[in-house]
Amino acid sequence: MVSIRKMEVNDLPRVWELGVTEFDMTKLYHQYWTLSELVHAMVNDADFCIVAEEKGKIVGFAIGHRKFSAWREDLSIIEWCAVERKHQKKGIGTKLCKELIKRFRKAGAIGVIADIKADNEASARLLRKLLFKKCFTVDWLIRKL
Repeated sequence: MVSIRKMEVNDLPRVWELGVTEFDMTKLYHQYWTLSELVHAMVNDADFCIVAEEKGKIVGFAIGHRKFSAWREDLSIIEWCAVERKHQKKGIGTKLCKELIKRFRKAGAIGVIADIKADNEASARLLRKLLFKKCFTVDWLIRKL
């Protein structure tokens, strides 16, 4: 059985490892998965850093920020969510996201933002199941030099 709990400092190595495995940074230009970003989240938004644990092993995590930006303090954001491949399609990602949403609501947020790559159909299905609606689309343009 999978349980969801607040991330602890001792969880950082496993969360870092899982993020490195699951996030392909070569395909994301506007986001980054760095150890300093992970530590920053734990220091500044500790209540929104959670892990999924099964039999004492971390099999997934989610990291959110209570305030999306200085311009929209009423919105929160799910920044990162990952589940180990062999544990995917078991509802763990859903449990993690639901827990973050519950924590955001309790902290006073009126909405939650999540961004995904256009071809990430699995994440899109998960977010639609959680009643997220498409708000807008952004095209990232790049010029090679």
